[in-house]
Amino acid sequence: MLHQKRFATGVAIVVVSIVMSAALRAQEAVTNPPADAPFLLGPLTLAPVIDSYIGHDDNLFNQSSSANPQGDITGTFSPMVNAWLTTARARANVRARSDLYYYGEFSDLSALDWNVDARIELPLNRLVPFVSSGLVKTNNSQNLEVDAYAGLMSTRYGVGTSIRLTSRISTEISVRRSQQD
Repeated sequence: MLHQKRFATGVAIVVVSIVMSAALRAQEAVTNPPADAPFLLGPLTLAPVIDSYIGHDDNLFNQSSSANPQGDITGTFSPMVNAWLTTARARANVRARSDLYYYGEFSDLSALDWNVDARIELPLNRLVPFVSSGLVKTNNSQNLEVDAYAGLMSTRYGVGTSIRLTSRISTEISVRRSQQD
């Protein structure tokens, strides 16, 4: 029953993340949507992706072989959606991703992480002003250097402009702020 509640909470967070992500995006420029995207709804393009992994980790806590490392069956389920909204006066790109981590014996390490990024641009002649934002909430280690399984909430905000110098060259000036808790 506890797993059912966690799954229902995870699904609710994914849905809320996707719906609320319309005002968010990272520091990357808005790219044009792919021509072969599976869902085209007028000016809105959606490209959903689902990744999954099941395996066995022989050394969950990266301990030396003399410290009797512990292993477990692990699984990851990662739904993601990229969305592009292109109008005559503005462009927006949103990416929302959720990662559901499963551990067989070490069920207390199981977690639901999510990441939402958005960027809105106003294309003018040579200037393209933008605002961007991102939010990451995770309970897993983020890299191989830090093994801690601790909660992390990271927010990013930015404002700036891209300046087109020639038909193929542009530069970007921006101010960004990020915070990690």
